[in-house]
This record gives sequence, structure tokens and C-alpha cells, in this order.
Amino acid sequence: MSVPKRLRKKCKLKAFLDACDLVEHTLEITANPKVFKPEQSAVTDKVKSAVFDIARFIWCANEIKVRDDAALYAERRRLQDMAMTCCRELLFLINLSWDVMHLAEGKAVYWIGQAVDLREEIAAWRASDARRYGHLR
Repeated sequence: MSVPKRLRKKCKLKAFLDACDLVEHTLEITANPKVFKPEQSAVTDKVKSAVFDIARFIWCANEIKVRDDAALYAERRRLQDMAMTCCRELLFLINLSWDVMHLAEGKAVYWIGQAVDLREEIAAWRASDARRYGHLR
């Protein structure tokens, strides 16, 4: 069970909290039979898998404490890259849902906005890490 946004503590890694919000929104929208019909489970399963992977990769990357270890930095960066890839996959799936399954424009635009914002946060985090640990390459 997730903690409501207003009760959450401030976290240095906003990307993880935003990923959790994206997971929550995705679970709500994909559970709504007026939006995604039960026979569309092949798509909804892929959508849910993508958002869970995004959150998981962000969490795992953040758990790696690089210090001065090039291998740890490489693994952290790989996980960040995987989260970015899953964001791109999610955007594809949302667009597919919008086009093929006639997802309402307002729902699609909001959902895409969440995914794009998260992708940008991950990119900023990645760039910050590159400035901080780039000498380890």
C-alpha cells in the first residue's frame, strides 16, 4: 500500500517518488475497464511491466553507493539507462493505446506528461552522476 503524497518525507531522489506515482496512476488507469478492456490484457500487462521496471531500476541504481569504484559507477549507470529505456517503452505503449485502443486524449496527455517528466529527471540524475563520478571511467 502506498503512502499518500502529502504524507511522504522529502527524498533526495525525486525520480523514485515520481516513479511510484507513475506506477500508482498506471495501475489505476489499467484497472479501469472503461479505459482498458479486459481482453486488452496483452497491452496492459506490458504497460504495467514497464512502469514496475522503471521504479525497480531507479531503486536499484540509487542503492549503489559508488564512492570511488568504476565498476559500481558503471552498474549504476547501466541501471539508469535501463530505466530510461523502460520510459521510452512506456511512451510507445501509451501512444499505441491512444491510437489503437482509443485512449481518451486527456488521459493520454497526462500519462505521457508523467512519463516524459520522469525520463527527464532520470536524465538529470544521470548527468549529475557523470559530473560527480565521470573521472572513474
